[in-house]
Amino acid sequence: MRRVIFVLSLILAFWTTLLLWPQENTLTLAAAGKIPFNAAWGYRFRLAELLNTTNDVPALLQLFRPVGARALCVVLVLLHLPALVRKPPRILLALAGIAAGLSILLFFTLANPALVIARQRVMGGAGLSDGLGLGSGGEKIGITENCLAAINPSDLRAISSLELLEKKSAGALPQIRLIDLKVVEKNYRLLTLKDEKGAPLFSDAARAFARAEILYAQKIQPELLSATRLCLIANFDTAPENETAPFSRAREILEARKKARLDTRVIQLPAGFTNR
Repeated sequence: MRRVIFVLSLILAFWTTLLLWPQENTLTLAAAGKIPFNAAWGYRFRLAELLNTTNDVPALLQLFRPVGARALCVVLVLLHLPALVRKPPRILLALAGIAAGLSILLFFTLANPALVIARQRVMGGAGLSDGLGLGSGGEKIGITENCLAAINPSDLRAISSLELLEKKSAGALPQIRLIDLKVVEKNYRLLTLKDEKGAPLFSDAARAFARAEILYAQKIQPELLSATRLCLIANFDTAPENETAPFSRAREILEARKKARLDTRVIQLPAGFTNR
């Protein structure tokens, strides 16, 4: 029975690692209070109810602060292994028990499969790999900017610009705001389209997320429009200054700040870089 419990918790640990490993910057910065965890996870899994809730960071996130998601996930998996030995030393068995408990907590708090399912409902059956954040690796980008950083969160392809940055660079940014810079707000109206029978073409979950996302952005934009120096950071498909109408949110912010003669820098991350 003991082995069954540890095997099941080991499976949960592997699943948790699969979801959390690629989110090292997000989890570490959320633990430090530099970004709102609810907004990060709201965008990542397209959860409308999270986007506009109070920034209530789970205490469990503090586990990621000293070592990051990668190291913690590896440790949790490895600590399970002594429990699978026939007669492990008691100290190792105790550590395995702690690892099992943490794996279960992390699973239900941060890596629940229901989160992936919620994303699929909004995305209309997007690939499972997008929900899991799987993708090819690559060298992360280092930046040295002293600005209010508006960073694109997990996008339609589950690519988080925050995760494209070096951990040190992301942590050194003085202020970070997560906001969808690539969205074209005018296109949200397409979510109200109906078929020939009068049934909505898009899901209720997709429309609910769009409404929540607009409200979330409205709360953040005044600060972005008035900051002395602003950096717009994303893996833009097209550089904001080269867009044609209808314009993205990044382009609209850029134009408004130009009129106010405020300093704005667009940091273009490679669009093909998919370290998710």
